[in-house]
Formats: sequence, structure tokens, C-alpha cells
Amino acid sequence: MPYLTVITPFLHRSRPLYPGSALLAISVLGGNVAYLFCDLDGASSADLQDWARRVGAARCQVARADGMTTTARWLDESGPERAVVHVDPFDPHARVEAGRSALDLAADVVDRGHVLVYWYGYDEPARAGWAYGALRELTGGDLWCGDAMVTDRSGAGTHGDLGAATTPGTGCGVVLGNVTSQTAAACTQLGHALAAGYHGATLPSGKPGGIQFTAYGSP
Repeated sequence: MPYLTVITPFLHRSRPLYPGSALLAISVLGGNVAYLFCDLDGASSADLQDWARRVGAARCQVARADGMTTTARWLDESGPERAVVHVDPFDPHARVEAGRSALDLAADVVDRGHVLVYWYGYDEPARAGWAYGALRELTGGDLWCGDAMVTDRSGAGTHGDLGAATTPGTGCGVVLGNVTSQTAAACTQLGHALAAGYHGATLPSGKPGGIQFTAYGSP
């Protein structure tokens, strides 16, 4: 699998490292792509710049600034070139830039024709896929969503815990905007494969569990 090919060298280091989304992106896409990452932590910003040099990502800009503000400004100033925008908010409803929330920003990304990757989490089964529903109300663009929730045999309705991601009832997902039907189909297959791989797994509590995967939308 390409994913394992990318992460294996990091895991086999003398000090194993699990790469975050930014490092995964530059490791997969390489130096022929321009990047703009945001991180308020100085040490994290410097580390990401160092890794960009190591993998040959010469056009990698790491802004030590708020991601919401920086991305909103980029959207207002960018030209016609299409980009992939990854939004991973701490609080999806907090309004930071010009009164906009992370959900508003994500909808703006879709409306302007860029590709959106929006991550969300939840700790109640009833909130599965909530970000997909919220974004559908904010944009008329094409959306797809893949939702994965930890389950056990005790049944639904259990409250989860985002601080302990293996707790039944805890879930997360990604909403994609302006992707091709082929990409959506591949992501759907990946989600079902993930659920199949964890079928009958043992949770840290000792109970048998698994992952419930649901796909919404069909761009």
C-alpha cells in the first residue's frame, strides 16, 4: 500500500515518528507542488520546514500564524490556480476571521472551486456525519463524506470520548468537496476496507469492537 510505503521509514527510525498530515502531504506529493502550512508553535513550524528541506519540497511555506486567518486571506488574494485546502479546526464553530467559522471557510473553499478536505470529530453516535449536513446547508457544491465510528457489541447510543479515541461512540470523518467521482469511489472503498480490517478487533477495554463506516454523498 502507498500509505505504508510512506510511513514505514518514519516508524523504523531510532526514534519512531508518526507523520502528521502536513508531513504526509509533502512526502507523497514531493517537490513539484507549492505548499502553505500554518502553525502557531515555533518549534513545530521549524521542524516542518526542516522536513520540507529533507524531502525536497522547495516551495513549502510555513506561516507561524493562525490557520483560519491565513487561509481566508489566501482565498481572497489567490489567482485562478486550483488548490487543495485541508481544514482541521480545533473549534468548528468559533468565529475568527471576518466573523467566519471554520465551517464558513470550508464552504467558501468549495464555492470558489478549490478541493476541500475537512476533518471533524464527535463523541455521540447521533452526530455521525454532522459536518456533512452542516456544509450541505452552506454550499451548493459537490460534497462527499466518509464517517468512521468505533463500536462494540453493547449497541448504539453510548457516549464516546474524543480524548480517548478508541471509546465506543467516538467517531471522526472527512468531508471532501469538488473531488471526482473516481476519488469519492476510491475513498469509499478505503473506508469499507478499514472497517473490514478492524472487524472483531479487541478494544483497550478488552471488549470486542470494530469500526462502523458510512459514506454520504456522491460527487
